[in-house]
Formats: sequence, C-alpha cells, structure tokens
Amino acid sequence: MNYLLDTNAWIYLYSAPEKLSDTCRKLLASETIFALATISLMEVCRKEAVGKLQFHTSIRNWLKIALPKDQVNLLSITPEIAIEANQFGKDFHKDPAVRLIAATARIHQLTLVTSDEKLIWFPGVNTLSAH
Repeated sequence: MNYLLDTNAWIYLYSAPEKLSDTCRKLLASETIFALATISLMEVCRKEAVGKLQFHTSIRNWLKIALPKDQVNLLSITPEIAIEANQFGKDFHKDPAVRLIAATARIHQLTLVTSDEKLIWFPGVNTLSAH
C-alpha cells in the first residue's frame, strides 16, 4: 500500500475514472491495495445528502461498490493524526477534512493522490496529481 486517495480521487476512481490522469489510473491499477481516510466517508455522504453529489445508485450501494474489502484499507483518525492535522501552518487548508487527510498521508508515509493544487504544492505532503 503506497497511496492514500483524497475524497475526490476516490469518487473519480469509482464513478468517473476518465477524470483521473492516465498516469494516475495506471499507478492505481498497478496497486492491489490503497488507503482511504475514514473522514472521506463522511464527506461523500454529506455531499450526497445535500445534493452536491449524485450517483447512479443509492449512497449505500455506491459505498459498497467503492469500498471493496480486498482493495481499500480504511485508516481511522488516531491521536497522532489529530495532532498532526493541527501542526500545519496557518497558510494550510482551513478545512478540517483536508487537514485530516493530509495528516493521515504523512503519519502513514503514503503518497496522497489529489487534485487539490494547495496540497500538490505543499512541501510537507508527498502527493501525486490526480489530474
């Protein structure tokens, strides 16, 4: 396991893989297991509940599809991740979910797959551009 998907990369992988770059798709296809921060579950469910995200199936069914047990390793928030998420400077994201995802990548020493430009260029997080 080398990669942690941010919420958008996870959505793209299971709903719109054409939105991922060729390089990103190839790397993810070569991985047998990738990681996902549990906060991404909340983000997807919230976006779907308020109508900012729509799937061709129910959210419950989409989660079953997008969380194959043999491919996704869910990483929970630990005390270390919570502390790390609050060690980023003031210029870093104010969104607590983004902070938790970035901290999860750092604590677990994973490359964060993201399309978020702020994260891609942030020196403290190893990233792979999803686009």
